[in-house]
Amino acid sequence: MTLQERIEALVFLGKDMQESKEAWSQVILQAKHKNPWFTVENCEQSIQAIAENYLSEQVLTNVVNTYNALENTAPKRIGVVAAGNIPLVGIHDIISCFLSGNISIIKASEKDAVFIPYCIQRITTKYPVAKTYFEIVERLENFDAVIATGSNNTSRYFEYYFKNYPHIIRKNRNALAVLSGKESEEELLALGLDIFGFFGLGCRNVSMAFVPRGYDMAKLMNVLEPFAEIAYHNKYKNNLDYNAAIYLLNKEAHLISDFLVMRESDSLSSRIACLHYSYYDSLTEVESYLEKNSEKIQCVVSQLPLKNANCFAFGQAQSPSFLDFADNVDTLEFLQNL
Repeated sequence: MTLQERIEALVFLGKDMQESKEAWSQVILQAKHKNPWFTVENCEQSIQAIAENYLSEQVLTNVVNTYNALENTAPKRIGVVAAGNIPLVGIHDIISCFLSGNISIIKASEKDAVFIPYCIQRITTKYPVAKTYFEIVERLENFDAVIATGSNNTSRYFEYYFKNYPHIIRKNRNALAVLSGKESEEELLALGLDIFGFFGLGCRNVSMAFVPRGYDMAKLMNVLEPFAEIAYHNKYKNNLDYNAAIYLLNKEAHLISDFLVMRESDSLSSRIACLHYSYYDSLTEVESYLEKNSEKIQCVVSQLPLKNANCFAFGQAQSPSFLDFADNVDTLEFLQNL
């Protein structure tokens, strides 16, 4: 396929996501059945964001204009080990491989084993010639390079197994928020989307917040009350109760509501249904923390002018553009240079 044909196939997929509502609704129900964390609302949010931010003709045209040599007359076989923490989280790597003219050898996560095969089915039904660009496998073999996403633990195995191949290995990352204390209730409600979206399971979810010393965390808890319905989800509620019990048993100071636990800590990674917070006296402290922990931070949510931080507006952490690459590693540049 030519580059233009590949763009057309991806644009078709984006339109199909938005227009074939009944077919995608059935796929969402299948995914939800296999993974209870994949609620209908969360699946629809992912699908809509991907269609708009990754697969529109304007977006793909802008991406192509940013890079050279995407025509690719010598395709490579790229092993893609996809994560499954949120719906369709691995699709960006697959789109990047296809757009750059390479072949995806896909090891899908058991947690997200429905959506990616369906996306490929939709493309290849409309464009049969595209079948040569996708392989879904149980075990990666016969590949030229690897893009693998996993936890800090699995990343060590990835580094060992794929050490002799060009690779991108992604580890755990989190988002954090930096508050000035002057945010409006509307902005703090938008921050709630960054905290609670996908139950906080995504690498772009805010798991920790810097707040000015003296900030009233109880007030923030009250502002976030409209998100209380999240605790109606059984798995989320089980985690909430369990983690609250752990803090009580360990006699760790914390704030708790019916839907969230807040605990003072400067650790980026927090338990499900928990938000860490840390006080700061000057933005210099925050900027130093951001620099020191840059390899653990996926993105920053703030309205403040922070040095060396690509800040997202409140409520936008889960809406990255195509060129907001995970872990700040340019996937397309990596594929071009193989």
